[in-house]
Amino acid sequence: MEKDFPKTDNYLNKLTLRKKMVLLFVFCVLIPLVVTDGLVIYNVYRIAKITEMKELESDAEAVRYGIQEGLEYPASVIRNIYKNYRVEELLNKKYKSALDYYNEYAVFKKNSLYESMLGNGNESISSALAFCSTEHNNLPPPIAKPSPEPPPEDIEASEA
Repeated sequence: MEKDFPKTDNYLNKLTLRKKMVLLFVFCVLIPLVVTDGLVIYNVYRIAKITEMKELESDAEAVRYGIQEGLEYPASVIRNIYKNYRVEELLNKKYKSALDYYNEYAVFKKNSLYESMLGNGNESISSALAFCSTEHNNLPPPIAKPSPEPPPEDIEASEA
């Protein structure tokens, strides 16, 4: 049992002490250090990738939630209006004139919960023309309103 590895013993006995110390350093220090550092760096890199992916998923989820919440109310209002038979009657009815449509619209707006969603109350006859059927509409297109003139004190200030 003394000579289990005779070639190795001969080889190691022939080496100088300096070469034996270098081999010892390489096999006992350098190779284990490189292997363990490689594993540590790989794990840190893998964890960083996983963390980055989770952050991106979280950001994407936050954006999706924000968009979904932002569109939920308008979508519910649209579904409510779409399913309302009174709105459908108002829009599908054929009107003889723009005034008939406007009067029906004003009554509908006054008697419904849609008042706050249908405008600010400053509708005019010209806006009603857009909803009248063209076959009953013999009126000319609406005339654009001229821009208001400046107040008199502004005119005096500009002349001075």
